[in-house]
Amino acid sequence: MDLVKDIFSKTQTIFDSSNYPKKLPRTEQLRNQFNLPDNENIVDEANVEITVISSFSKAKLEEKGENTHLPSQQVYSGKLICFENFLVFKDDYDGLLFSFVLELLTIQKIQRLQRSYDFALLLNTSTELQFTVQFIGLKSQSERFCRNLTKLLKSQVTEVPKLNNFLMQLYSEYLLYKNNSSHLVIDGPPAGGLGWVFKFPGNAQKLNDRLKMRKWFDYFREYGRNFGLVRTLPFYKLVSYGLPNKLRGELWEVCSGSIYNRFLNPEAYNQFLVDYDD
Repeated sequence: MDLVKDIFSKTQTIFDSSNYPKKLPRTEQLRNQFNLPDNENIVDEANVEITVISSFSKAKLEEKGENTHLPSQQVYSGKLICFENFLVFKDDYDGLLFSFVLELLTIQKIQRLQRSYDFALLLNTSTELQFTVQFIGLKSQSERFCRNLTKLLKSQVTEVPKLNNFLMQLYSEYLLYKNNSSHLVIDGPPAGGLGWVFKFPGNAQKLNDRLKMRKWFDYFREYGRNFGLVRTLPFYKLVSYGLPNKLRGELWEVCSGSIYNRFLNPEAYNQFLVDYDD
């Protein structure tokens, strides 16, 4: 009898869910996966196929006389998820091939493509990218997703100047503006950290800092930057190759998601300095 009780007790222990880590809710899993702020909630989602082309690439195609409505870029399939302030996507086959986190404030134009055979949208961003989003599934669900997205975009129009003021603090925007690749007017380079004041460690020439900056400039033109950056295999290769000093802090913020928290809490750092003075 004691043996039976012992077996029963051990079996109960094995199957007792309290002994295992609890699975996070899906919303929290996705927030962690895309490094979004903790208060973001899912509004809607849809299965889609996406292509993207930059204004820079589009201009090159037009020079060659090629059809810019049929870009040669690969088509990526996955789930497009709309949060309260973000659109996120990761390719189902391989997330490293293509993924993005778009702050909704960067979407400047949303347009329905007039095609009889499917339901599709064009999204134009302030980072000079054009996304073609082809919905897969019921038309009613696709229309619901578009209504929700449009409603969110309309509710946030007044916040666009706030985003533009924030972007002026980022070196990626200044880099593109001074090379005539951005419409955001910036008077001079943004203020930097201690590395800018006391100079960065190491020899910039030996570290190929200028070459790294040129490669990131080319990437920003092709795949956007900061709040509208598309991550592809070349992105991860550039990160592993090394970050130029003047972009190091910003790219760390983008990769970790802390740039979104800094945008939402612009005075937090200054308040820390006041609270812990001396």
